[in-house]
Amino acid sequence: MRRATTNRTGRSLSLGGILALLAINAMGIIGGIGLLRLREWGRQLAQWATWASLLILLVLIVMYLNATVEARVESLAPLLQSAIILVVFGVPLALMIRALRSQTIRYAIWSAQGTR
Repeated sequence: MRRATTNRTGRSLSLGGILALLAINAMGIIGGIGLLRLREWGRQLAQWATWASLLILLVLIVMYLNATVEARVESLAPLLQSAIILVVFGVPLALMIRALRSQTIRYAIWSAQGTR
């Protein structure tokens, strides 16, 4: 009976995770469209979506490392895999946040709004 409860909880967490990822991706697409049109709301929405993606990446890495500790894995492979994932996905997200917060992007949007 305990196993059935765990499966239902796992399914609901999976469904919640999928819905959260869909919402973040929708935010990114809509924000990207607004950013291409040089709208301030597009820059802010894209920035929020990027922060959310980075947060989810960090949470997933912590959950993965926690699962490997609970499974008593004594190899360094999970730690190395987590570091690679963080570099491959985390660094581009951090660079996107940096670019979206830069004065260059803000000035481009500000000057485009001044010409309308």
